[in-house]
Amino acid sequence: MSETRLTRETKLDLPKECDHIVGRALAGEDAIVQMGCLMFIAFSSGDAFALDLDHKVACPLCLAREKQPYGLMETGTTWAFQWPWRYSVSRGRINVARIDGEDSSGLPRLPAGTIKRRLTDYNRKAGTNYHL
Repeated sequence: MSETRLTRETKLDLPKECDHIVGRALAGEDAIVQMGCLMFIAFSSGDAFALDLDHKVACPLCLAREKQPYGLMETGTTWAFQWPWRYSVSRGRINVARIDGEDSSGLPRLPAGTIKRRLTDYNRKAGTNYHL
């Protein structure tokens, strides 16, 4: 991963963070940005995702260099994701499945190794205990 950014911001600008991580993916760059329980991941392949580590849900932001609708909804003065996927980790991969129960066979499987290492670093620096 070429960029890892840690932040302790209390106010998140979700559309801005989504645009940033999608921009990195579209530029062919790997990146991880973590803000508390939210992790934004870009791959040089052109894929980008948001993960909620507390609830084990995921949202595709960019797939095969195609920007996806973010599924963001405004809730008064804040933004929230509509999470279409849940995820689990096994055998070094992050596996996603549709929450609505539809066929998940074509969904991506993400490599977990570097993400786990960056999460460990974040936990150590921030004094947190998040897990994939």
